[in-house]
Amino acid sequence: MHVQPNAFLGMDFPNLSDGMDFGLDMFVMEELRQGYTRQEKEGLSLINRFLEAAAEAKIPCQGEIVRGDPRDAICRHVEKDGADILVLGCRGLGGVKRAFLGSVSDHCAHHCPCPVVVVKDPHVPQGEANPMETDYERRIIVAVDQSYDAAIAFTWAVDNFFRCTDTVTVLHVLPRLLPAYTIDVSGTALGMMPVSVSEAAMARLSKNAAEAGEELLRKFAEQAKEANLNCTTRLIPGDPREVIIDECERLCATSLVIGSRGLGPIKRAILGSVSDHCAHNAPCPVIIVKPLSSKKIV
Repeated sequence: MHVQPNAFLGMDFPNLSDGMDFGLDMFVMEELRQGYTRQEKEGLSLINRFLEAAAEAKIPCQGEIVRGDPRDAICRHVEKDGADILVLGCRGLGGVKRAFLGSVSDHCAHHCPCPVVVVKDPHVPQGEANPMETDYERRIIVAVDQSYDAAIAFTWAVDNFFRCTDTVTVLHVLPRLLPAYTIDVSGTALGMMPVSVSEAAMARLSKNAAEAGEELLRKFAEQAKEANLNCTTRLIPGDPREVIIDECERLCATSLVIGSRGLGPIKRAILGSVSDHCAHNAPCPVIIVKPLSSKKIV
């Protein structure tokens, strides 16, 4: 599917009466008409190029061109068609442009009911290895935490994505424990006041978190073993966003699977979304799985 944004005030091509209502003369209307005609030809050429590539790979495929806001149009068609998965490219907008213009991949990852695959340039050059061949070893990282979303993402990958030739790494990041703060409501001071926590208490908290992390990874490893997968586990302390990207680069991962916790826009702006960060910064394709994506495709 190719979405062509509407060039005229967000509306479909205006007819003559609509254009005159906006104060446009016939010369401007003709320029707009020619622009739409060029856009349609370019979109048709793009669709045909992808249809030819699919035909060469013997993949049944159909093309469609729609008009509107790409974010809304894609999500609407995903729901209408009951899509099992959505694949998008990542344009690599910077943080400022992403904040003002909005990222199509971010919007779809948070609003589409199916898994969303965000693809960037892969480590393996095109033609060197065929991902569809069963003897091609893929190095897949699955980032997990204690949430239900992580369990759904891993189960979806077991049911729909992993192959017996894959090398799967289940990664759990232990966030560093920070000093706790409380709000001073006594009226004698303003701001946040640190809570005194002994080193022994911090050590116990760290130990408990590490033990819980090890137990979590053990459960995922057992699930992978039942599926006859070659699986290793990694428990690393640090910022989840930084650690996941570092591990993708260190292991030369061919793909990353991660669950979406479904943070609202305010929490996402304040806390930051790990899946969003990975989609824009991971060197490999990122598969973002939402809780509603638990159905088995095949």
